[in-house]
Amino acid sequence: MIEHQRASVDAGFETHRRRPSRPGDAAAGSEDPKNDEGDESAGAAELAAECGCASADHLEHVDATGAKAMAAAGVVGVLLPTATLTTGGPWDSARVLREAGVTLALGTDCNPGSSWCESVPYALQLAGPLLGLGVDEALRAATAGGAAALRRTDVGQLRVGAHGDLAVLAADHEADLMAHLGAPAVATTVIGGVPVAGQRTVH
Repeated sequence: MIEHQRASVDAGFETHRRRPSRPGDAAAGSEDPKNDEGDESAGAAELAAECGCASADHLEHVDATGAKAMAAAGVVGVLLPTATLTTGGPWDSARVLREAGVTLALGTDCNPGSSWCESVPYALQLAGPLLGLGVDEALRAATAGGAAALRRTDVGQLRVGAHGDLAVLAADHEADLMAHLGAPAVATTVIGGVPVAGQRTVH
């Protein structure tokens, strides 16, 4: 069953011709797609809100109008600092989205075109100085925010009934994760409550 699909909106496309099909019409429980606003303001944020998308990404050029539309529709704004670094900015999207009340998520957008980066810690490290996210805000965006972008409540947080997927940091304080650029960030990776990489004993 299809849970998500993606639609891209680039400069030069007419948004009224880019309304994606709604997978909910074809499969029960499916979610609406994601959109992006990468090269310049193309109306993708407003389109994502109109279509009831779960999230929108590549929002480097989002404006206040688009951000307010996303907030009103509950569309999560996914920040991709490694992609923004490759494309040369701008870096103001986090502020615009935050001021509009949009829930923020943070990811790497790993791909060989604009963001060949698999490292979530590196995305976190860029999110501080380049996007202006504080430690708590960045960690929330990378965890609970990412889950919200997929409309999931069983991941992205530690609570009874959740999956038990987590990373144990190789740091004395969570701020070290963002401040210590390039340092080994994760001591143990836990999936479903079971350590699968790094130190196999978690204290």
